[in-house]
Amino acid sequence: MESTTQADDVGLDGPAPEWVNAWMPQRHVDIVAEIERLRRESEQIASLGRLLWQAGRPLEEAVRDIFLAVGFQAELTPAEPTCDVLVGLGEGKRLLVSVTGTEGNVTNKSTKIKQIFQAARSSARTTGS
Repeated sequence: MESTTQADDVGLDGPAPEWVNAWMPQRHVDIVAEIERLRRESEQIASLGRLLWQAGRPLEEAVRDIFLAVGFQAELTPAEPTCDVLVGLGEGKRLLVSVTGTEGNVTNKSTKIKQIFQAARSSARTTGS
């Protein structure tokens, strides 16, 4: 008898349907759950590692991902020269994060510092603080 596989067979292009777990031994279900947990943990570790070597938008994304991983609401801001990541702290409070790839020390005369003060003033005007 010839075996054929159809491209549209259920389960070929994704995870098994939920009802399959009811038919599998508990050990299988535990292993699948552990694999998923390890995959998520690996992604978080990779995000943390990106903090060490990325620059530009990928570094900004890594910073955002770290805040998300520890339970904060965080989002990238549009590509503007103010702040790069906006973190919600609850109760109407926000943290403006400026990610800089500048080599060397950032001083009080650095362009990035001027941009942060500009972003803080702009944010205070829009929130009424």
